[in-house]
Amino acid sequence: MLEFWGEFGRVRLGGGPQGSGVYWVDDAGSWNKFDPLLPSNASNQDFDSRLRDRKIAFGLMGMVRIKIDTRFKKIEIRWNVRTVHPLTIDTITTFLEDFCCQYTTRICFYIDAWHSEIYKHVTTAIDRIQGTKHFRNVKLIDRFFLKTLGLRSDVNRTQLIDKCVHIYEKTGGDLGDPDFRELMPYLLVYKPDEKEDQMIIANAGHRSANAKVYGAAWAKLANGSKYDSDTPGAYYSMRASAAYSDVMGRDEPRMDQIRAIMQRPDDEPIWSSYQRFLFRGSLEDGTPALICLSDLNEGIDIPFLVS
Repeated sequence: MLEFWGEFGRVRLGGGPQGSGVYWVDDAGSWNKFDPLLPSNASNQDFDSRLRDRKIAFGLMGMVRIKIDTRFKKIEIRWNVRTVHPLTIDTITTFLEDFCCQYTTRICFYIDAWHSEIYKHVTTAIDRIQGTKHFRNVKLIDRFFLKTLGLRSDVNRTQLIDKCVHIYEKTGGDLGDPDFRELMPYLLVYKPDEKEDQMIIANAGHRSANAKVYGAAWAKLANGSKYDSDTPGAYYSMRASAAYSDVMGRDEPRMDQIRAIMQRPDDEPIWSSYQRFLFRGSLEDGTPALICLSDLNEGIDIPFLVS
């Protein structure tokens, strides 16, 4: 067991970090930091450079990735719930308890997809990290969770959703109204294709939640395309769009909060959590349209991996 004095004081956990940077902690408790000037070996590898290497580090080797920012007192911790060794988790939480009491902690753990949370108090972060041990062998029964919210004024909305609700109530959903202009980059707008009984994406906002998850290229390609099983994450798309026909047919807006796995091109899937406001409106030429505003929000009221 190594012991030395560094920026974080004395560390007794198989070595430890020395200042800001990215470290990979293995099942022996060793903190490995890639140095391009040193020969590559088992303890000096650039796991961050390729997706394949990250999958090996998290999935096969059970490593934990730690990113430390001593200047702004922030720390990010990433691991795979099902493959990490419990003692490695103990190594990390002991370090947090001893040296990071004043740090803001972001934890990102993988269980069928990546999920992230932020904690201002390190003790709460430690409890959460330790608590994930209980889910190591748990098989999740679903990948899509939805909770319908009302449109009452006492519902806790995000600022963006609240603004859209007020504009909708004022304009009736007429996208030709000037008030909607500044919201268009955030909206997904669908119009019906009666010939094929499908929805066509009339506007895929470049700042929409989908664009943030799937990438800017998706927004460019999505405009004018059919919303069907070719949309990234077919299972997610099917579940997320289940309410579309109801909103269009009954002309009744609805607001939901959703936690679901979203597949990403050329990257690993993520657990995405967001509020969603759906309503029927019209395009500038009067064509009926379904408008969707989703706002990513980690603080939604859908519990995730709690005992």
